[in-house]
Amino acid sequence: MRRFAVIASLLACSLVISAVALAGKPRLEQKRLRPADMTLARATTLRASDLSRGWVRRPARKPSTDLPTCPGVDMDFSMFTITGTASSRFEQQSATIDSHVEVYESSSDAARDFRKATTAPVLRCVGRWLREELKREIPGARVVTSKLVSRPRVGQRAIHYRIVLEIQAAGGTVPVYVDLLAFQRGRTGVSLTFGNIGSPLRGELAVARSIAARTR
Repeated sequence: MRRFAVIASLLACSLVISAVALAGKPRLEQKRLRPADMTLARATTLRASDLSRGWVRRPARKPSTDLPTCPGVDMDFSMFTITGTASSRFEQQSATIDSHVEVYESSSDAARDFRKATTAPVLRCVGRWLREELKREIPGARVVTSKLVSRPRVGQRAIHYRIVLEIQAAGGTVPVYVDLLAFQRGRTGVSLTFGNIGSPLRGELAVARSIAARTR
């Protein structure tokens, strides 16, 4: 059962912080990586001390950049510059948590990039794409809901997006919950993806706030 949560988590990871151009040719943020900001990004990612006991660190997965084309959606991010990136991953039984951090050249870049990547047209576009990807990756999987839950008070601005799936299992169907909680503070953007079978993970906001305290 774990692999279904992992697949759903990987698909959701690309929703916000690692967004690319969805209208015509992709235009990613510029990358001018600096040693100091790479160190800052690594220090900001999810760590064991942010979690309860029982979570096991696993190799981090790179966020996907294989996103759809959505005519009419302006997603040119090339005016923003990323200077540091890092990721981490933890697992506990059927649950997974992925974190991805991006440090920008300026706080203005981070804020404008986040606002642009979390508009309603972008979320609708990626939601449609997710349904198609799930059909391809997990035969018989169905997206039950895919929606914006809230814009919680984490960092300077944040977004909480939830996807509920149904997958086939022995004896019937099983729900899989994937929550994306992304926020921006200062020059830093953080994307957290929580995946679990049966119910949403508890304490997601507490985890996000713990990480937000380290952002700059």
